[in-house]
Amino acid sequence: MARKNTNDKIKNLQDQMKKLEQQLKEQEKKRDEELGKIFREEWGIEDSDTARLIIESLKSDVEKLLKSSEDNTPSNEIKNSSNESENESIKNETLVSQYSS
Repeated sequence: MARKNTNDKIKNLQDQMKKLEQQLKEQEKKRDEELGKIFREEWGIEDSDTARLIIESLKSDVEKLLKSSEDNTPSNEIKNSSNESENESIKNETLVSQYSS
């Protein structure tokens, strides 16, 4: 009888793991949908090619911002690095508008 009880516990744990994995997938899907919604609402991005182009052009700025938030870097350093890439962003905006047309 102890063996059956152990098997039942194992089965219950496996069932719980499956439920948790499903919940994780649902939460990840919800997160991805929310992020996509933010891009569409904030930047008016409707196609994935334009989104990828913009994301790629802003990648270095985002990495700097994420690193600075982890390191608590003063905002002046962020502004300086952001100003350096502003010209590049303007070039990328031109490319995006040409690409979208």
